[in-house]
Amino acid sequence: HSPVFDMESFFWVLLFAILHPNRDTLLVHERRVYASLVPPAHSSDYYGDVQAKMAVLGNLMLNSDFYECLPRLEPYRVLVQDLAKLVFHYYQLAMLSGVRATSVFTPEEEEEAILKYIGAFERFLSKPN
Repeated sequence: HSPVFDMESFFWVLLFAILHPNRDTLLVHERRVYASLVPPAHSSDYYGDVQAKMAVLGNLMLNSDFYECLPRLEPYRVLVQDLAKLVFHYYQLAMLSGVRATSVFTPEEEEEAILKYIGAFERFLSKPN
């Protein structure tokens, strides 16, 4: 286990916290987009789960339709995109390393990830409303 994985978990919880409370009031097209943000369960298939999450992250980074269809996500767009890029990057590093659990990231990589996460939040908090 690594702090990078904790940050990735925090990203998914943040996304859930923004969108989930409003799930009952979403329009049909919003429900479709919302459903596409929830990676399907792959039980114990680690790599299948990672690939599903990477597809979601790719959409959050690149697909403006998600933000147009989910106005509740729009105020957090910059933060979500920044964090999605970071999570995507570290997923790629983990997948390339071929190591599943511990020792995926060096202490230097973890420190870099933490500083980037903090930077993303600082940029978000400093932007004018």
